[in-house]
Amino acid sequence: MSGETTVDKRLWFDLPEIFRLAEHAASCTTFIGVGEDGRRPCLLVDTRSTGMIGSNGRSAEPAPDPVHAVHVDGAPDEPSDHRTPGSYLRLTHTDPDDEFWQGPALLDELCHAAARRACWFTIDVHTDATIDHATHHTREVTTAPAEATWAAAQVAAGDLGPYPAQVARGYHRPGGFVFARFRRDIAWIALDWRRQPADRRPAEGIRVTGEQVEVIRHPSTGRERVEALTADPGRWWRIDGDTWRWTLADDEVNAGRDEPLSQTWGPDGEQRCTACHAVNEFDGGDMPSMVGYGYDTWTRCRRCGSSTTTDPMFGAHHNPAPWPPAPDRQRELDAQAPPGTDDGTRS
Repeated sequence: MSGETTVDKRLWFDLPEIFRLAEHAASCTTFIGVGEDGRRPCLLVDTRSTGMIGSNGRSAEPAPDPVHAVHVDGAPDEPSDHRTPGSYLRLTHTDPDDEFWQGPALLDELCHAAARRACWFTIDVHTDATIDHATHHTREVTTAPAEATWAAAQVAAGDLGPYPAQVARGYHRPGGFVFARFRRDIAWIALDWRRQPADRRPAEGIRVTGEQVEVIRHPSTGRERVEALTADPGRWWRIDGDTWRWTLADDEVNAGRDEPLSQTWGPDGEQRCTACHAVNEFDGGDMPSMVGYGYDTWTRCRRCGSSTTTDPMFGAHHNPAPWPPAPDRQRELDAQAPPGTDDGTRS
């Protein structure tokens, strides 16, 4: 569009931390700054060097520490005494009618972005020293940073999955695919891969032998090569090469609460839990229904706790449990597992 300026540098900040600064400033009645910016809550933006954002609010409680940029796109400039013009970002409108003309206040934008699980707040520094801001869910990188945090999710790759996994929070690979790592359920990926028609399999295979996980390059060809995968702390294995185009399947899982608790899997009709993939690990029972006819039934997965109840009047009600479980719940499940139980990473 006309009047567009060139972005000289983009600073990436952790959005939850910026939202915490914004909430602090909005809760204060005393502010530092000059002119109008000293009389209302603002974020103080310093775009010099690697970038920093702070709160202009002051109260009896100590102000949160300024937030430093996690990533910088573009060459950081040399530190100087020059403060970038427009380095105050106003969080609220002076007049409620301003929202009609100027759009939502920045505080509201941050609140909504945090509720939608956005990870990044960015500052674009233009060549004319003006700045713009935006929010983003993820940042494209070729390799997940060592400092990335990992969050529980359900992922799928084509016809494979969904599988419980962890994904690198706030990052995606070129093409929009997520970085994924797996623990117990990596064995199901290996088995499901072998069950796929040859023309629909990913070009790489997975093999699990005891505690060893291997990736098979160019399987069933003269160039076949087997490489051992090294587990991350906690025995999580990353499968995130170009062949494995993992996408988030959480929306499908959350929207699929009508999905049956189990599905037939295997040549002998074994029943596999659709939440955690445990096979033939179900308890259940029935009793005469309180509606006066038929039976009420219940089925529960012993591994993850997902359950299904039915009654003659309302039919089935499915209650899938979060998977992978929280660490405390995982320790509880591990303590219940008998010695030698196949947990998805051992054979």
